[in-house]
Amino acid sequence: MSTQDHLFALSAAMTMSLVISILAGSVPARVMAGLNVVKSIKSHATARISPGLVKAMVVFQFTLCIFFTGMGLTMKKQFDYINEKDLGFDQEQLVYISAWGLSDKLKVALDQEPTIVQSSGLYGLFGFGGGGGPITVNGQEHGVKSVQVDHGYLETLGLEIIQGRNFDQDRNRELEEKQLVVNESMYKLLNADTINGKWLSRVIGVVKDFNYQSLANDIGPIQFTLGSPNYIGMYYARLQPGKTKEGLAAINKAYDELRPNGTAEAKFLDQHMARQYEDFHRWGRVINLAAILTVIIAATGLFGLTAINVMNRMKEMGIRKVLGAELSHLLILLNKQTLWLVLAAMAVAFPLWYYFSNSWIEGFAYHTNLGLGLFLGATLLSLVIVVLTMAFHGVKTSKINPIQLLRDE
Repeated sequence: MSTQDHLFALSAAMTMSLVISILAGSVPARVMAGLNVVKSIKSHATARISPGLVKAMVVFQFTLCIFFTGMGLTMKKQFDYINEKDLGFDQEQLVYISAWGLSDKLKVALDQEPTIVQSSGLYGLFGFGGGGGPITVNGQEHGVKSVQVDHGYLETLGLEIIQGRNFDQDRNRELEEKQLVVNESMYKLLNADTINGKWLSRVIGVVKDFNYQSLANDIGPIQFTLGSPNYIGMYYARLQPGKTKEGLAAINKAYDELRPNGTAEAKFLDQHMARQYEDFHRWGRVINLAAILTVIIAATGLFGLTAINVMNRMKEMGIRKVLGAELSHLLILLNKQTLWLVLAAMAVAFPLWYYFSNSWIEGFAYHTNLGLGLFLGATLLSLVIVVLTMAFHGVKTSKINPIQLLRDE
């Protein structure tokens, strides 16, 4: 099942769970709304709800609370990992512009521009076209991405060559166009070829692997070839820090002069790369909203259920106070059972959280690790809600005159 399939199943379960949770939370509200509080205190009237139903509602609501909060924390951790991961190339101040047949002319026009640090034409990376096809290694086909470049692509992208050399401007261009620079993944693939080594004989250099697409995908084999400007569709330039506005203006001006009727505009590569994760971020916002709703519903439902529980035990609380029970003792008495129910909810929520969280992050070829800290953080939030709610009712009960409560019995 794909990541999107898991998210679809999660959305259906989330919708159904929220509806049930809202209905469950409305039960104590309806009961409380039907009670005359003054009369209930004086006559020690009780609000009867089946104890089993009360426990089931508390466990269900806090299971959802822990689960969605844990999912939200998992997604945040993965997005933080994406933002912090070294992609293997430098996106800082790197812009691109569509430039079919113009990359060499743009480079000449902007070589002396002080706001441009480095520039190059290349085509076939970051979702912008590109050719390639399968190659057969040891009888098996493997897809290979083919990228057309000029001489300055390594410096412009900040790529690292770890073996051999790059294309050389001082060498015979016709011969250089027949050579290949490959990434590590491609080199490993060619090295494994025990049947036909003709591809490896054309390799003059190896570039360190880098993430040229979403981290949901593995790094695939790439071959770089020295291409003609007619086949290089994109122009990349690194802007001088602090000169962003001037650099963009210089690129757009040079483009307009070379192609007066063109409408291209230089854009930042990091923003383009970030758009690959828009769907994931939307799901993150949905899960966070669900977590907030379930926290509110769980807190509201627990508040009502606790109020009913306290009202039903008002006589007991009065007797214990007369016998000298301290506030802390009353709080423990009221909290103990609910805390056990939250622990039961934790036991139910953990396998659900682990399954869906693991399924979601496994949809990324590069991902963070699940840690118990995420789940414990979500559980701690639920425990805080319980303690605050029970403390409120405990303190409120402790202020009632026990003699007045027992006089009406």
